[in-house]
Amino acid sequence: MNRSKRVAVLLIGILLVWAGLGRQAPLAGERQAPGPGNRQAKASPPAGSVDLRCQMEQPMTVLSVVPPGKSVKKGDLLIELDASTLTDKRIQQVFQTRKTETDWILARESQHWEKQTASGQIELAQKALRLAQGQLKAFTEGEYPHQLALAEGAAALADEKRRMLEDRVAYLRHAAETQKEETAQTSLQETELALQEAKLQSYAATGSLVLLKSAVHDNKVAELELAVAQREFDVTRAKDALSAATARGGAILQLAETSYQMAANQLAKLDDQIVKSKTFAPQDGIVVYPDDTGEAAIRPGAVARPRQVLVRLLPVTQP
Repeated sequence: MNRSKRVAVLLIGILLVWAGLGRQAPLAGERQAPGPGNRQAKASPPAGSVDLRCQMEQPMTVLSVVPPGKSVKKGDLLIELDASTLTDKRIQQVFQTRKTETDWILARESQHWEKQTASGQIELAQKALRLAQGQLKAFTEGEYPHQLALAEGAAALADEKRRMLEDRVAYLRHAAETQKEETAQTSLQETELALQEAKLQSYAATGSLVLLKSAVHDNKVAELELAVAQREFDVTRAKDALSAATARGGAILQLAETSYQMAANQLAKLDDQIVKSKTFAPQDGIVVYPDDTGEAAIRPGAVARPRQVLVRLLPVTQP
């Protein structure tokens, strides 16, 4: 083999050695660039591990977090978020809740007293109605029949007295004409005077009877019936007032109760969020920052988002 051939073979060998060195594995600690040949599947969380997520409803600033690799016991504080804004809101919400509770209590008491007052008015109106009805019944069934009987008796007696005196006058007039005695003439005059008086009494008694049967009776009955109607109206008005008070008070009470329940629910929600701003270890374990979630490791000052995995708790037996 001549010299030129030996040089060519040597150059080919050097190129082959260089190409082989280029395909060697990367050095330890170096990350291989992604590509079709080195792309790996996303790793799954270790068995028995627990992901602790942010349970807040809005982003919150991290105040403190347990460093990775630390062993913790069940109940240890792992993460604390800044809940100062929620605490300030809670103070205002406590005041609002107490206010709505007071309004609810006042509405309940007000409805009670309004209903009690209206019920008392109904009872008074019903008593007044019974009294008016009793007065009407007493007049039509008791007082008027009694007055009528007395008036009829007085008229009958006056009329009978008139007839008797008329007979007496006729007798004395006949005696005076036949006997021509002075005593008979005097008795006639006295009897005629008594007859005139009896006629007046009879006329008055008959007039009183007629007046009693017509004007007095009708006017008195109308007056008593008007009183009954007025008392019936008072009863109806009192019942309407009770219905109105019940409806109005019920609406106000329902609104006050709803406002209180909403305020109480909001307060309970704030309390729940304040409690959840601190994450405690649910079991013994080792704290790590998960590297398979695509999230950067949290640290004090970072902002935690709702449902974000904050730390992972590995079981104690995990190597």
